[in-house]
Amino acid sequence: MSPVPNPTIVFISNPQGVPVPGEHLVHRNDVTIDPENVPLHGGILTRTVSLGVDPYLRNRMPYEYKPNTPFLGHGVGVIIRSENAKYQVGQHIHTPDYPFAHYAVFSPDANLRVLKEEGLPWSTYLGVLGLAGQTAWVGYKAFAHAKKGDTIYISTGAGVVGSVICQVAKAEGLRVISSAGSDSKVEFLKELGVDVAFNYKKQDIATVLKENGGVDIYWDNVGGKALETVMGCMNKWGRIVICGFISEYNLPPSEYHGNQSMLQVLVKNLTISGYVLFDALDKLGDFNFWSEVTTLVKEGKLKVKEQVSNNLEDSMQMLVDCLVGTNDGKGVIVLELKGVEVTWDGYLRHSQSQEASSESSNVTTTVTEAESQPLETRTDSAPEEQPPLSFQQLSEMIATGNLTDVPFNRLIPEAISDQKPSAPAMPTRRKPWETVDTSRMADEMAARMPDEIANSLAAEIAHKDADRRLETADMTADEMAEKVAELAHRMADELPGRMADEAEMAGKTAR
Repeated sequence: MSPVPNPTIVFISNPQGVPVPGEHLVHRNDVTIDPENVPLHGGILTRTVSLGVDPYLRNRMPYEYKPNTPFLGHGVGVIIRSENAKYQVGQHIHTPDYPFAHYAVFSPDANLRVLKEEGLPWSTYLGVLGLAGQTAWVGYKAFAHAKKGDTIYISTGAGVVGSVICQVAKAEGLRVISSAGSDSKVEFLKELGVDVAFNYKKQDIATVLKENGGVDIYWDNVGGKALETVMGCMNKWGRIVICGFISEYNLPPSEYHGNQSMLQVLVKNLTISGYVLFDALDKLGDFNFWSEVTTLVKEGKLKVKEQVSNNLEDSMQMLVDCLVGTNDGKGVIVLELKGVEVTWDGYLRHSQSQEASSESSNVTTTVTEAESQPLETRTDSAPEEQPPLSFQQLSEMIATGNLTDVPFNRLIPEAISDQKPSAPAMPTRRKPWETVDTSRMADEMAARMPDEIANSLAAEIAHKDADRRLETADMTADEMAEKVAELAHRMADELPGRMADEAEMAGKTAR
């Protein structure tokens, strides 16, 4: 079979602020794939069924995506070829690393989950039965400590996370207050049975909360000024679950809002729980998410609102809309291909028409010259990695403390990139929940640092820090090597926290 079109959303560069379609992300129509002959190297080939557009994708941009490679997110596809006994043609799979394209190749060790046929739309597994729904369910069960009669306030309640919290809390007998940024979203909250639903752009948050007797539980998807305001409206012994900071996702750190209400934590005996789903799952379990929530969805007791398009190109504007709050439901791309059928011999059979079925898009994008650049599909070799720091550079950075803006995969690359996929169609990454042997990493780092680097580090510290000069000037090379080892261990111990921070930013969906 000759190659067929494989339209793809391509990541171009990390924006400073809200992504611009056609500049930071582009839609490429010139990408092709030969479904029958593309090398799988023991993996699988899928045809895309549905893709989810979530706010957390913005937070993956600085760390995970490489320029001129496919944009990645949560997606569902149907297997059309398989060289892996674990996966059968015709099965549907879900992954958080699905390329925004019509077809995708996955390596044998890709993070895939086979979905059961439950009679539900496949997009359900990108929302209420996906990461967002699980985030809501596990976080509420683990940290809200809700009691019947409590008052809970949920910011951005019309998103998947917020709407699931609203419905679960209402079913448990709580008084539910929730806000959204448009009148249509407020109406949706009322349909869910929310006791007090309001448009935060038209009504003052503090006034509404105080008029309703204050708040016992605050589920925070917003952060920033809203968090500061709500803390002033909390009742004694209140609980705050911090699940997202969407108000600051597109801001540089210098523009983050400083919280002036921290005294309230003391005088009101408040409990604040920062919440990363992967960590909670590892420590606390999923609180029977799959069995209980699947049943609730089937029975129509959990509802979410989707904004669906059949046009892959619309995903770029959908991302912008959910970041600035102009979306009207969770963004979902549902792709249907004309003239394509899945056959059990593992091949595609095409009729004359091979074009993707799509509704006319009302989204206008400006495509720059980046669209004409060649796309790195990376189907035959592992993705290129950002060059790791030399140990000379690393020692200098340890000395100056200048490690804040360095992506963690450049600090100790051997410990993070210990598996090289044979034929990925997208960049790979260590999953946030995987165990990291920090002691081994630190020992290896220290062992690799020769004496001359240790001496150089000592000189650099003495030069830059007068207080440390007395501590380091008379050190022998062995003593300095021991100092380096101590710093290496400290840095390695901090690495999982760095990974968790990045996972927290990346794991916030539809908040």
